[in-house]
Amino acid sequence: ADSPQTAFFIVALVNAALFYGYSIIMHHKFGQTLGKMALSIKVIDEGEETMNITLKQAFLRDCIPLAFDLIIFTTALVSLVRTDHFDDSYFDLPETIWFLVELITMMTNSKRRAAHDFLAKTVVVNSEQNLISCKVVMKCVSTMPANRNARSPGERQERTDDRGGPERDPPNTALLRAALK
Repeated sequence: ADSPQTAFFIVALVNAALFYGYSIIMHHKFGQTLGKMALSIKVIDEGEETMNITLKQAFLRDCIPLAFDLIIFTTALVSLVRTDHFDDSYFDLPETIWFLVELITMMTNSKRRAAHDFLAKTVVVNSEQNLISCKVVMKCVSTMPANRNARSPGERQERTDDRGGPERDPPNTALLRAALK
């Protein structure tokens, strides 16, 4: 059947395959998706707490939403073949319930593990590699002279802004220096 719904179904199927493939492979190979890398967090095995997760664990993290999508896609395919029409309005409830289970689980334990973390025996932690990189950059920033016009570390000059008044460091500079001490 050549209909907009058939085309939408095919696009949705390809999109889901790419999404789940990306998520599972990235978590298995790197312990992170690009978003987790940007946030400096990583998924690790709960028992080892040092190693990347297995392919099985990466799959288990996504298996519940994947199962929901497979049921929806199968139902949609059968419906499209039989009637050339598909109504997906009643599929929102299971996904909403799963979202609430994830949210409640995450908010009620000390490590903020969601239900998929318990299922896969994983935990999300701060990524030490990214934190180390950030600390190195911050340490470099903190050792820079506070006064850009200073000729040497011991010699300081009064800085002025464009209006002739005293120039001040950006507000976060003092906080960053204090955090690194």
